[in-house]
Amino acid sequence: MKIILNGKELIAKEGSTILEVAQENGYKIPTLCHDEELKPFGSCWVCAVKVEGRRGFVTSCGTTISEGMKI
Repeated sequence: MKIILNGKELIAKEGSTILEVAQENGYKIPTLCHDEELKPFGSCWVCAVKVEGRRGFVTSCGTTISEGMKI
């Protein structure tokens, strides 16, 4: 599926989180509570990002991408 991250169009695997896609494409989003061994919890909000069309910020570790998402 296609998303836009920092103005760049990317192809990403369905079911991926924003954080996973960002890391796979060389973007560094800081995290504190993220652990690949655990389910995303999103408690620290250090990885917060802005998604066009959404109110406020979302946690990149706990937000699954959707087609056409602009981050």
